[in-house]
Amino acid sequence: MAILLVAAFLAGIVGAGLMARDAREPQRRAEVSARGLVACCAFVTAACVGTALVLALAYPGNTFFFNMRRICLISLLLPAAFIDYKSYRIPNAFIFAGIGYWVALFAAEPLVAGAGGVTRAAAANLTAAGALTAASLLCAAAMRGSIGPGDIKMFAVMGLLLSAEGAWCAVLLSLAAAFAVSVYLLATKKKTRKDTLPFAPALAAGTLLSVLLTGT
Repeated sequence: MAILLVAAFLAGIVGAGLMARDAREPQRRAEVSARGLVACCAFVTAACVGTALVLALAYPGNTFFFNMRRICLISLLLPAAFIDYKSYRIPNAFIFAGIGYWVALFAAEPLVAGAGGVTRAAAANLTAAGALTAASLLCAAAMRGSIGPGDIKMFAVMGLLLSAEGAWCAVLLSLAAAFAVSVYLLATKKKTRKDTLPFAPALAAGTLLSVLLTGT
């Protein structure tokens, strides 16, 4: 468990670092205060460590690498949600980091746990990434403005790191969260039907909830 918690802490630091780097860009500095940025970075790191603790205690059958793929995804989704909420975009740095995590974890897993099943698992991840990308493209085409290019790319990363066993539950919970927020904002007249809502916050909430409730 100790190794998982340390690895989760480091993943949280990476996610927080990407968020801080983006926020400190000259054109972004007005979007968030320094105090708010520090609080968000601390929250991302704490959420990653907390998720690791829940996975280790509630789902002892999970392997280290299985858990790390989920923790790494959360370490990217939470800061991406913050950025999307502030400026309606998901930087490509988070997409590249997700792909890098996937490659690094699958490269390391055979060295530590043996090669059995790793190739099949990697193929399943790629298949899930393709399926989610196709589904999100269809959704974007059918409902203009529903999801943006950054959301579509993040769906692909979700497929890579969650595979089908965890991705579809995360997507369903994310859609439920987005629907609930939309209904609330419309009912309170804080938004209208013509307004665009950032989807990454719902994606982060749904994924985190899915991981904590199902362990996948």
